[in-house]
Amino acid sequence: MNAGISDTACLARKIYFLMVSKVLGLFIPTNQNKWIFGSEMGHSYSSNSKYLFNFIRQEKKDIRAIWISKRRSVARKILEEGGEACFNFSHKGVFHCVSAGTYFCSTDPSDIMLVRVRTCRIINLWHSVTIKKVVYDRWPERVEISSWRRALRSLMGRPTFEDVDLHIATSESQIKVLSSAFNSSKFAICGQPREDVLFTGDVSVIAQRIKLYLEIGNKKLVLYMPTHRDYGNGRICPTIFRDNAEAKEILERHNAVAFTKNHINMQKKVRPYIDRRGTVREITLLPIDTQELLCAADVLITDYSSCYVEYLHLNRPVIFYHYDNYTTEDNAVYFREKDIMPGPIVRNEEELLNAIIAALGTPFLYSATRKKVRDFFYKHQDGNSSDRVYRQVACQEGTLLPGVKPA
Repeated sequence: MNAGISDTACLARKIYFLMVSKVLGLFIPTNQNKWIFGSEMGHSYSSNSKYLFNFIRQEKKDIRAIWISKRRSVARKILEEGGEACFNFSHKGVFHCVSAGTYFCSTDPSDIMLVRVRTCRIINLWHSVTIKKVVYDRWPERVEISSWRRALRSLMGRPTFEDVDLHIATSESQIKVLSSAFNSSKFAICGQPREDVLFTGDVSVIAQRIKLYLEIGNKKLVLYMPTHRDYGNGRICPTIFRDNAEAKEILERHNAVAFTKNHINMQKKVRPYIDRRGTVREITLLPIDTQELLCAADVLITDYSSCYVEYLHLNRPVIFYHYDNYTTEDNAVYFREKDIMPGPIVRNEEELLNAIIAALGTPFLYSATRKKVRDFFYKHQDGNSSDRVYRQVACQEGTLLPGVKPA
């Protein structure tokens, strides 16, 4: 009973603030120098939105950067770090949403609010280099909706990918697939802000800090980061070598550890695990930034997660562990495996262990292929993606900020 009352009160609160935002949006003037950010449907502080937010608030003092979250704990964390943040379903949150000139999302256009304010531009940073079919290519029936649902969407003003004013991409090859996925032609090739960290001179410092946090000293970190299964509804990927005593001993002899970090969509199914030697661990629930974890990884194992594409900037070994029929039973992909996967493809733990040993012994194997695939997915490889996004948005027609050069 109490849960029902609580859910009703929560819904009433949301409806109230949605109505307030629609009304205030008609009267409150737009501040082009106020940019608001959100990610993961408003539930986390992560991805490209997080990295661009931090770049703007640290480097571009002419812009007021504000993080809007659907979780008070996220807002508190940002405030503790010296940033500006607030809860979206509050009077303060609604005011910032209706007065901001630009809002940045990285998962969905409704990362911040469920409605679009008339004068606010929406910039989709997206959250990955796209390999798996997504949005309208994944669910083509969503393009054609009934007339009553279209009218309701228009009345509420809930933003969709077609409403986005600008999508950020990494290359022409990405625009080709994303234009179909988003049903849009409005793109700019700027790169992903979260990848800038992979080009800094701090990569080794970050790696050392992460390994210290994980308590592995100078051991080689073999990191397994698979994609989700059925957007969190499928079976969780196994912790590699969890029940393989021989593999644990071999890893130990090679001064290596094998850690599994499942996709954020699978968190609710994760069960923490660590063997007595600490050689094999499940670390999904640890509060570690994914980009920093990539900095620390000596070998990356994945399947169809695009994390490996970003990892190519470091030119370190990548292994593809295809233990199931993901592309036929779960999610189709845009590209042929042989064209985009610069490393061995293995099907079971025996093959996986052999590939790991080979990668640790000869890390520059597949180096030329990795560079070729990297060049296919990236036009820019310089660590300046955040600045390019800033200049692209700041210099759009009618919103030019003083002293800013176009991207």
